[in-house]
This record gives sequence, C-alpha cells and structure tokens, in this order.
Amino acid sequence: MAIGTENKTGATILNLVYDTVNHALNVVTTALGLASDATQNDPVTDTITQISHEAKDFDGAALPNSVDEGDATRPASTKHGVTYSMPVNEDGSKSPINLSGYMDVEIQADNAGLATESGGNLDTIAGDTTGLNTKEGTTGEASDVDGTRAAQLRYVGETIETARVLLATIDADTGSLDGKTPTLGTAAMAAASPMTIATDDTQFGVVGEAASSTGGVHAQLRDIADSVDGDVSLPPATHTSPEDFIAAFTTDVTITLTGHPTITDNSQIAYIVYIPTGGSGAGRLINGQNGVTLTEAAGVITVNGGGTPFAASDEYQVGLKLQDKGYDDTNDVIKNIKQNLDRGDYTDAVAYTTFTPDDVTYDDGAVLTLISAKTLTLYWSKTASTNDANNIKLIGLTAADGATDYQELSAGSPVGGRVLLASNVYEVPKAADVNFYVFDVSGLNFGRFDIAKATDDAPGSDATFTTYVSYGY
Repeated sequence: MAIGTENKTGATILNLVYDTVNHALNVVTTALGLASDATQNDPVTDTITQISHEAKDFDGAALPNSVDEGDATRPASTKHGVTYSMPVNEDGSKSPINLSGYMDVEIQADNAGLATESGGNLDTIAGDTTGLNTKEGTTGEASDVDGTRAAQLRYVGETIETARVLLATIDADTGSLDGKTPTLGTAAMAAASPMTIATDDTQFGVVGEAASSTGGVHAQLRDIADSVDGDVSLPPATHTSPEDFIAAFTTDVTITLTGHPTITDNSQIAYIVYIPTGGSGAGRLINGQNGVTLTEAAGVITVNGGGTPFAASDEYQVGLKLQDKGYDDTNDVIKNIKQNLDRGDYTDAVAYTTFTPDDVTYDDGAVLTLISAKTLTLYWSKTASTNDANNIKLIGLTAADGATDYQELSAGSPVGGRVLLASNVYEVPKAADVNFYVFDVSGLNFGRFDIAKATDDAPGSDATFTTYVSYGY
C-alpha cells in the first residue's frame, strides 16, 4: 500500500510505501524538475514556464466567457497575445471610455500640438473640411454623442458672442454629454472672419437689456456715460429741487443752482435726475457710480465722466445730502417750533330761534346740547319796540326733554360774611340793535334761551329777535 503527499515547499513528491513482507513503512521521494529555466535574455522555447491567457477576438462584439461579478476569471489577450487592458481611476469606478465605446476628450484652449488627418494644425481647418470625417456637421456645430456627426471647429480668430448659454447636460445613468449648440447672432453666423456685429442684429436685445439664459437674445452693453436706471434706487437726500431750490440748465455738462443751501463738500451732492426736452429718455446721474462724479463751485454743478447729458429746457431734480431739516446741531436736538398759539375750538355760528315776545311771559328757545362746551355765544339782531325793553335769561336742563328749568345765577358781593346768589336776567333796551354775549356753560348738558318783554305797560309795536349761536370747547 502506498500513500502519496506533495511537498508544497519544494519540487518534491513524498510517497509512503508499506512493505507487507517485512512489515515496514518506507518513504520514497520523487524530485520534480523543469524542462528549462526562464532566464533573462534567453531564447523563448515551447517548454518554458509561463502564465497563459485566453485568446479572444476583438471583433466589435462582447468578449466571450463572461462570469458573474466576484467569480474567478482567466486573463484575456488578443489572438496575437496582446493583453487587453482598460484605463480606469484608482478605485475602478470611472473610465474615460463611455458606454457607447467612445472616449470623452477635453480639448484645452491652447491648441498647440493638435493635428488633423491631413497634418494641419487646429487653426488651419476653419471653413476647410480637409482631413475631417465625411460626416461632419456645419461649421461651429457640436458633434453628436453617438459619433454619427463630427464637429468642425471654428476659426481661431472668429468672433464668438458672449452669452450665458446651456452647453450640455450630463446623463446621470450613462455619464454621456447631451450637447447643446448656443444660438449665435445672425450676422456672426454668416461670417468666417473677425467682424463687428451690428446693433440692429435681430437676435440682439435693446440697449441695456439682459441676455436670455438660452442664448436666444444677446445683451448690448450701455455706454459708460449712460445713467443707471431700473432697479437702482436713488441715494437719500435732505434737500431737493425744485422743492427747496431751483436747478437750471447752463451747459451740456453743467447746471446752476439758485436759492440752495450751502454746499461745503462735493460728497454732499447725491444725484441729478434729468428730464430731457420732450419728456422722454429721462436719466439719472449718481455721484460716485459708473465713473460719474458731480462737483460744485459757486452754485454750478459740473458732471464729469457722464458724457454730455444736458440740453436747454431740460428739467432737473438735484438731491443734496445735508443736515436734516429741523435739526439743531449745536444742542443735538430736533427743533420743535410752535407756529400757532394755543386757542380754543369754536364752531361756526348757526341759526337759532326767532323770538317775538309780546308780553312778560318768556318765550322758550330751542333746546341746545351743551355737553363738553365751555362757552355759548348768543348773537341777536333786534328791531325796535315802541315802549318796552326785553329780558333774556339762560336756562339749564338736565336732559334734552327736561321738565324743570334751572335758571343761571350769579354771586353778589359778600355782606356780613354772606354771598347773595341772584338769578341772572339780561335786559336789552327797546331800541334796535345788533349785539352778542358770551355765556359760561361749563358743566351744563343741555340748555336754552328764553326772551320776554321787561314790562307791558303801554301798547305799541314789539321787538323781533333774529338769533344765532356758536359753541366754544
């Protein structure tokens, strides 16, 4: 019986042989040898020790004998023994070769060393398709991502309009670029050499208009002398024309101020808004913006760096940033000057009752609301009576429809320590007259005037009173 084992550390096979006659276990060794050694610079023979590859034809189809991820594989090479390899990044997650089998290439701005099939440099192929693939697109058109259309590059000196455009989108699954061709001005597309693009190009917006994000409309920049309008706010100003002073045209770059406060520093000139003759094309000149400076000397403001914006008959608003109005710089307080003296509030006179008293019985006037009033003025114009004077009295009421009359009283001079209160009756002579009297009604809620004849001793004509009242609060 023989038991075999392999010596893994050397080229030797050990065999254990049991001798059944002598009942002994013998060890038999067999040495392994190489047909030939592989030595540097020796000729290669068929029997040299080597690593073998599986030959696979690179014919456009997927290479055969694919296995699942994580399984063992055999190295592969071409039928001529050239080992297949693939460029990847450090962790093998990305490759410059896309899933369509094409390599993504970035051409730098410096084209030195780039060549075409015909041997010319990059800048020699503008407008010339010599040596390019026959499937090329039009000049300046982007190549197709699937390789069916090659790009023709523009001439190195050709003018390319500046615009914010979408150049490409990246497919999140394949990593390929979906190329976009920017829209160019119609004049630029028709030329193959440097040129000046006309401002009336149909794909250019109006002067100062922003470019569109799709490249369909290109922007035209303003001249530096143009004022900044739109969303730019005017700086604050404490004094402006024509409210606080007058600003008038002097020359195409100067205006003269009249009646203006003292300007001690040019930085106090905030801005000029000018309305040109005809009322259209108004503009703004802001001191210190867009290269514009405004200076003042002897009441004349001069525009520097803003072109020649003014013309005769223009209208102007000049803003000055000076001390705030109503501010007392010496005492560091805001002035508060009372222009009108305090006064009570008085109402206009309104028509009251017409009285024609014919005896000593009082005729009642209309009830008056006196709440919050301090004074009540009675105006009257009376005709003459033949023989009798007339009496007037003020009656107080606790309610508009109060049944009890409370007559006004006045205090007499103290006599023996006592003050006599007497009812007030105001006598008006019989002659015609026009007069008024102010009554104190503080604390009264309602009241009225009553008028009667003072006496009725002799017949004759009676007086007629036309009256008005007004209130003081």
